[in-house]
Amino acid sequence: MGIRHCNIVKSSGLLANLSEEALLILINVVNLNKNDKRRVKVEVFDWTSNKPIEIPLFSFNGPDSIVGNGGPIKIKEGTAAVFFTDFLDDKIILIYEIRVTFLDSDENVFVTSNGISRINSANVTGQTVLDTDFRTLDWDKD
Repeated sequence: MGIRHCNIVKSSGLLANLSEEALLILINVVNLNKNDKRRVKVEVFDWTSNKPIEIPLFSFNGPDSIVGNGGPIKIKEGTAAVFFTDFLDDKIILIYEIRVTFLDSDENVFVTSNGISRINSANVTGQTVLDTDFRTLDWDKD
């Protein structure tokens, strides 16, 4: 029998942006696997109105900075992809979630995210989510 692969979904949980300072959300996905590419889909949801509204993302993949199209992206062996929102000048997002779907495998893949201040381009306190902070969602359970 071969190895069974399935989609794995991880979430940052809901992040409170009560200072209204984190206006750019930056997500890095690193594939440390030396032998296989990994396919991921990254989504950011605005939960301010208590229902998820997807926020458009831009992405760049690998050392050649290949532009993504908003769908799943293949990350080559030993490279990274960067996903980010545009500066959200026209909309205040008070609560948001980052969701990463690993298509087939999450082995040797790491994810981090940061809220970046529009004022000084620094990380906003409380808006950093490390790989160990992302939680796996189980869609099959009630």
